[in-house]
Amino acid sequence: MKFKRIIAILMMLSIVLISCTSEELEVEGLTMEEKLEDFDYLYELIANNYPLLKVNERQNGINWLDERVEFEEKIKKTTTNQEFLIEVKNIVRRLNNNHTHVVDRNYLLELYEFYGDDELGDVFKEWTDIIEDDTVMEWYNINSDDLAITSESNTNHRPLNRQTYSTSIIVPDEVAYLKIEDMMIGFEELENIAEDLRSFFNEVSEYDKLIIDIRGNPGGNDLYWRYCVVPPLIKDRITVENYYFVRGSYAKKFYESGGAGNLYPLSQLDANIMEKLPEEVKIDFQYYGIRNMTIEPLEPVGFEGKIFLLIDDKVFSSADGFAAFAKDSGFATLIGVPTMGDGLSWNPLLASLPNSGIVIRFSGALAINRDGTINAEVGTTPHIEMPNHAFRIGEWDEAIQYVVNYNEVE
Repeated sequence: MKFKRIIAILMMLSIVLISCTSEELEVEGLTMEEKLEDFDYLYELIANNYPLLKVNERQNGINWLDERVEFEEKIKKTTTNQEFLIEVKNIVRRLNNNHTHVVDRNYLLELYEFYGDDELGDVFKEWTDIIEDDTVMEWYNINSDDLAITSESNTNHRPLNRQTYSTSIIVPDEVAYLKIEDMMIGFEELENIAEDLRSFFNEVSEYDKLIIDIRGNPGGNDLYWRYCVVPPLIKDRITVENYYFVRGSYAKKFYESGGAGNLYPLSQLDANIMEKLPEEVKIDFQYYGIRNMTIEPLEPVGFEGKIFLLIDDKVFSSADGFAAFAKDSGFATLIGVPTMGDGLSWNPLLASLPNSGIVIRFSGALAINRDGTINAEVGTTPHIEMPNHAFRIGEWDEAIQYVVNYNEVE
């Protein structure tokens, strides 16, 4: 039970953006007053809790808060629930974050499969309360039987039956290669993948170099690398920590109840740390937390060579978390270009609009890299910057050839 709760806290769910179906629009037509009330709720929720408003402004030139009047005018032009839903999607999409979107019916049920697992106890009660709300269930045309069936067929325990990785030998007895396409797996697959990768690591344990290629990896489940990849390759415990920051009380209640630990008033943060933070954190945020990540060796294979991690600007979420861990801990040398980031925070939050029941999923915390930069903005930067071409594996792949020709200077 305790292990399952830990797994739940660590798991970063994959991003699935699917257009809404007509099944979600079974409620009677919303009045204009109800639509505008829903918009006001959404606007205030984002204004007081969303952590990446300034990042969006710098990266995309969008001051989301300044667009309120324009958003309202578009809402006023809607005549049906479907049109209203489309405008809400467009408004949320203006935040430009892959963890932030309107949830459709299929994905809502997928979320419940994870968050509603009885073995997880109340870890994700704040999340399941949103999904079980009567207004939400009416909008998405789901009932208690649907949720019960969803819970019984939980994908946390159902293998996905697909290959997420491949291995090869680049140079016999010298350079081994592991490609991880994504980390979107269920609990049941962890043991099999861990066993397979351990077997591969054993085979190449005396090699000089191991390449782990996560270019193009969109993330999924942190345990992929925390359980299957790192433990066999280390011989000592590794601990890294990073600071994350929360703006409002809505996000705070989710994280404190969902296993992220205590959040503290920003005024209590050490002055030396505060000095290195971006100005927006000092002005717009109320709370901070510390995320400690410790990985213990597990039946080490005795690999003594050098590990290289290949990254690119498509590496996101849990995959970025792996890159950040590898860099901060010294586990691997990173080669490539900065990642997409957003892998050092906790599970995205859920919120429902009060009249329609439309569910919004959004990033709730801003995580800071070790150098004081914002992870969701600059990602994880490599030790060695080099354009990567993930489709050109082998002699034409610059990053791989760099590793092949690499000679460490003693």
